[in-house]
Amino acid sequence: MKWGLGQSPKQVDNQSVFWGERNRHEQDIGNSKKQGTGMFSFSINCYPCTIIVNELNFQRNVCMRYKCLIFDNDGVLIDSEIISNKVMVEMAKSVGVDIDMDYAMKNFSGVSLQSTMNYVEKEAGEKLPADFEQEFRKRTFELFKTDLKPVEGVAELLDKIMVPCCVASSGPRKKLELSLEATNLLPKFENRIFSCYDIGVWKPNPDIFLHAAGEMGFKPNECAVIEDSLAGVKGARAGGFDVFGFANERNKEEFEKLGAVVFFSMEELAGLLELQ
Repeated sequence: MKWGLGQSPKQVDNQSVFWGERNRHEQDIGNSKKQGTGMFSFSINCYPCTIIVNELNFQRNVCMRYKCLIFDNDGVLIDSEIISNKVMVEMAKSVGVDIDMDYAMKNFSGVSLQSTMNYVEKEAGEKLPADFEQEFRKRTFELFKTDLKPVEGVAELLDKIMVPCCVASSGPRKKLELSLEATNLLPKFENRIFSCYDIGVWKPNPDIFLHAAGEMGFKPNECAVIEDSLAGVKGARAGGFDVFGFANERNKEEFEKLGAVVFFSMEELAGLLELQ
């Protein structure tokens, strides 16, 4: 049973919706039980919800109000900001620039590497070594292979989401794919990764979010952005998106002033997104 975007589930025969054309799935149900799972489930996408039908307990899960979720990568999906900023602080010190780690986490997260290098170069009062960027990427990539982990609870969160998701990040595509693969999250976003390097514009410009939404086939008011940086929150809000800000006590008030809905854990985000 299908319905158009202009129809609500109430406009369709309830039994047909609930069973989801059950006859078409009888054999799949039988096969599932033969394999010892004792359970068969499938989903029916509709507007504005997704109904999950379970052969044994007939549970229905009403999805959140958004049609698409756009995730930042570093600091939201993967716990990489601390690694990248630690390397940057160490490399800045090697050219005579002392940077406080808290300052780096607040001001370097979510922005382009070039803007961070421009800051270090200005503070140093001289040109950075020609291989500074190459060395930075080499060091961070090596640490990613051994120290990188997904943000706590994010894998469980992604398993609950029944609408399209994508990544919109300031990082280069190679880094994004490497980090997602290292944390076993790449299958969740394969072919749905959008990099500022692809369009030549970086956060806080909203273009990366608008680009991602457009490529996914949605309007800004149909999407929500999940961010952890001031640059990202500013950019997404400027693009007309609802924003959920993964915050800490250091940036909570600034996120709220920008209009983001603040959360402190992926479990809390699941509640805000109305996932059960």
